[in-house]
Amino acid sequence: MGSVYGQSISRKLVVADDTIEFSRVIPKNGFMRTYLSTNTEIWDLAADKKDWVRASQNVLICIEGEYKNGKREGLFTSYVIDSAQHVSR
Repeated sequence: MGSVYGQSISRKLVVADDTIEFSRVIPKNGFMRTYLSTNTEIWDLAADKKDWVRASQNVLICIEGEYKNGKREGLFTSYVIDSAQHVSR
């Protein structure tokens, strides 16, 4: 398998932040979710299903984890959001 840089990826990802669609949850204790608009490098499987495509792209990143006494507690996860199915990570 090879990789190709600079081609567009096949997935359509959420780029713009919409605070109504993507509501923040920032408690002092419990589950936290927030979003960050940024430009990042994305890797995706090419249409031939053999090669990887690498591209720089604007995306909306979701960050989730737990807070305890106003501080991060444990493992936090981050992922980009599919524009067709927002539950897809």
